[in-house]
Amino acid sequence: MFKKNKFIKTHIRYPLEVFFAQALFAIFKIIPLKAASNFGARLARTFGPMSGKYRRLVSANLKIAFPKSTQKWRTDIAMGAWDMFGRMITEPAHFKHIQKNFDKYITVKGGDFVKKLNGKPFVVFTFHGGNAGIGMIAMEKLGVRGSVMYRPPNNPKSDDIVIRSYGSEITDIKFIPTDLNGAKLAMQDLQNGRAVIVAPDHRVRGAKLKFFGRVCDTPMGPAALARRFNCPLVPMRIVRSDCGLKNTITFYKPFLPDADDNITMQKINDITEQWIREVPAQWFWVHNRWGLKKDEVAALAD
Repeated sequence: MFKKNKFIKTHIRYPLEVFFAQALFAIFKIIPLKAASNFGARLARTFGPMSGKYRRLVSANLKIAFPKSTQKWRTDIAMGAWDMFGRMITEPAHFKHIQKNFDKYITVKGGDFVKKLNGKPFVVFTFHGGNAGIGMIAMEKLGVRGSVMYRPPNNPKSDDIVIRSYGSEITDIKFIPTDLNGAKLAMQDLQNGRAVIVAPDHRVRGAKLKFFGRVCDTPMGPAALARRFNCPLVPMRIVRSDCGLKNTITFYKPFLPDADDNITMQKINDITEQWIREVPAQWFWVHNRWGLKKDEVAALAD
């Protein structure tokens, strides 16, 4: 039975997922950007909440982060998060257009912080909000050379689709997986005076640190890399406006890592938490950040 299920997954399910993803990408590409973005948002707002598993997880996550919020507020934020997710999966088909019309769609604040570091090693950390591909377009505009660490998809055949969603077709920034080999490549980039970009707000086995007042696994990579090369960490936040078609990318003042990686990562968690509190509908609440079990999700969900 196990071999049969593995065969079905490898030779039927995975190829079908890639086929439909590529077909959707092709369709989104021939639709104007605004229409594609709005269509993706409507699609996600309609079908996202229909998945009981993810609807309950989003509700539970929001209750952990905002325990004093009302059910209506949480529902509104959840719908906003689905809206953002839908736009995020349709916009990559139009990255070339966005890149050519940079000033129309992207506003950069604090860009001088990054420009002053070009040619030197530094670590940029961001969160799963806005559109990561838009961030890569802005980074290249600022002359940044380096790599993005990303989590490979469960479906290995869709890896190319994932990195395209981060802008691999339109930037010279490299994409490396968050595994042991990826860590070695990241260190090589830093050693050669390039940047490494990470989004450490997802659950990865690491130190037990606080996030929204609750302890959870926190990846130690950003702190460890910055400490090893004694290089600065640069916070980068991407925020959508105007129904997602305009993006403001803000780089904040760089800071050096602490000798204790736990202290550095707790600071990163605190910064990320503050960003989310300011724009809660723009974070990826579908992720099981706190590693909740099914019974915990059921008890917390509305």
